[in-house]
Amino acid sequence: MLQHQFPSVQSNAAAYLQHLCFGDNKIKAEIRRQGGIQLLVDLLDHRMTEVHRSACGALRNLVYGKANDDNKIALKNCGGIPALVRLLRKTTDLEIRELV
Repeated sequence: MLQHQFPSVQSNAAAYLQHLCFGDNKIKAEIRRQGGIQLLVDLLDHRMTEVHRSACGALRNLVYGKANDDNKIALKNCGGIPALVRLLRKTTDLEIRELV
């Protein structure tokens, strides 16, 4: 769903992942193992603000906490830091800026 052709589906899928992984380290690890971090990073270069917002929220939850260092490393290894910096530089959306 994160690669769906419709931005609304992509945004909803990312928002659902954000919800699923909130406070659940097992789900966070499984999302990483299934390649979800890379797919969410890819969405940071999307043209739609709603997609950015949902992807940033999901990434924030995925890397939050001491038990999720593997997710932090995965985010770095798949180009997440430069993608977040690019998004931060181009967006004026306050919620996205806070999430980044």
